[in-house]
Formats: sequence, C-alpha cells, structure tokens
Amino acid sequence: MTAETQHPYAALTDVINNDPEYAWALFCNMAVPVMDATGCSHQVANEAGAHLMQHLFGCDITTHPHYKYGKSGAQSYAEMRIAMDKAEDAEIAAQATDHAR
Repeated sequence: MTAETQHPYAALTDVINNDPEYAWALFCNMAVPVMDATGCSHQVANEAGAHLMQHLFGCDITTHPHYKYGKSGAQSYAEMRIAMDKAEDAEIAAQATDHAR
C-alpha cells in the first residue's frame, strides 16, 4: 500500500460517516441479526446496532432521521470516555508543545 492509498478500513469508515443512507443500510444489517439471534426487542437490537456503529466506525447513527430510539447506556458511556481521552490527548500535546518552545 502506498502513502497515497487509503487503508480499506479507513475508506469504509469515511464512506459510512459521509453517506447517511449507506450508514443506515449497514446499521440495519447489524441490528436485525442481533434481534434474530437473541430474541431481544426491536429497541434493544437497534441500540446494540447503534453502539456497534459507534464502536466500529465512529458513526453516531442515532442522529439519522430514521432512528427512533435513544442511545444505550453502553454507547453513552463509551462516547463520554472517548471525549475524555481526546481532551486528555489534546492537553498532553499542548503541554509537549509548550515544553518544546
């Protein structure tokens, strides 16, 4: 793979995050098997699928107009932890930049 070529996972993630209908189709193809395999409710399957989309692709499908439920506690917690980690990383980078001057 050359420097100009995007890794296939990164390319897929970009498509998912930039094409809401593609993201919705992928989400549905995650949520339905969860419901079929576990016998859980439509809501729980959708919350699980939404969490998978966030976890695997950084895509918040709960903002899509077709999505009817909220976020699971697991997704909300994961998003909070990711935001905290990003803030911490930015603070560390800023401190490193200040020390380098």
